[in-house]
Amino acid sequence: MAKSPSIRKEPTVSWSKRISLDRPLLKVSLGRFGPPPVEKDEAESMADEAYAKGRQEATDELNEYILHNRREVHQLIGQTLEIMDTKIDHCLREIMQGIPELVVGICRQVFSKLDLDGAVVRGVVDDVLQDLPTQRHGVTVYLCPRDLELFRGYVDTMDKDYPAIEFMADPKMESGDCRVESRFGEIDARISTKLRHIEDQLKA
Repeated sequence: MAKSPSIRKEPTVSWSKRISLDRPLLKVSLGRFGPPPVEKDEAESMADEAYAKGRQEATDELNEYILHNRREVHQLIGQTLEIMDTKIDHCLREIMQGIPELVVGICRQVFSKLDLDGAVVRGVVDDVLQDLPTQRHGVTVYLCPRDLELFRGYVDTMDKDYPAIEFMADPKMESGDCRVESRFGEIDARISTKLRHIEDQLKA
């Protein structure tokens, strides 16, 4: 059986080992130490490639950071707009709920400052009586004392214009109020009742 050829090993010397020579050195040759040398052009090319790679990696990281922040900004804007919409809807509901009371309150103040005359009072009475049948026997119209005085002073022919109708003063009623009682029932034409109907319609 043939023996495999032996591999010759280069002699190695430890850097920390002290060597003693029995004669003076005639020549010293220092071999290469470290990685193999690189040509200038190749070194510059490697440096350019490393710079380009590092720049591209930094650009990619920056773009990813910007994209991430952009998504967060968009999400924050969406949440803010949603909160604003909710608050606006809440404010609009509160405003819409307060409008009927505001309108009625303004009307009450306006009516309380009106100075009615006989013509206006007669117009109020005629508007209420037109809902009754032609035969008006047993009909009683109630007005506040001041409006009743204005009405009688304005209408010269009470018996002719309002036959079989009795007019009475009601101290609990306010100027502009009118209430009619008949065998068909009661017609409440007081201002407070009309304003309450308006408020109910606005809230509906």
